Amino acid sequence: RSCSHEVRRLAAGQRRLARRARSIGGDLMAAVDVFADFVRLFQPPTPLKMAQEELAQAQRELLRAHSSEEYAHHMANYHAERIERLIDFINQQETTCPSTTLNSGTNEPAPIPPQKASTSNSVATLKKSWK
Repeated sequence: RSCSHEVRRLAAGQRRLARRARSIGGDLMAAVDVFADFVRLFQPPTPLKMAQEELAQAQRELLRAHSSEEYAHHMANYHAERIERLIDFINQQETTCPSTTLNSGTNEPAPIPPQKASTSNSVATLKKSWK
């Protein structure tokens, strides 16, 4: 055997040992990481983490509030337009056939005169006219 053959054989053995040591060390490090994660579960959150979570919660609540506000605004406009349409219908029925109106001979209140609904105060205007 030549000297270079022995050197190669020793080098291969060292590489095998190094690979084995890395795999054992890797398994050990994985176990340490799992334990560290387990311990972190029971530690109280840092003030920074708490502030970040609270900020995210506030942003979600703001989004929900904007969605609710948009929905309420559209529903108010829908009802204002519906009231206007019904008033127009009742007034049209009164002019074409007065004997079939809702308030002919009854104690029902007379229909509200038609009003144009504005986006800003349509509900407030209609409430005032109903009083």
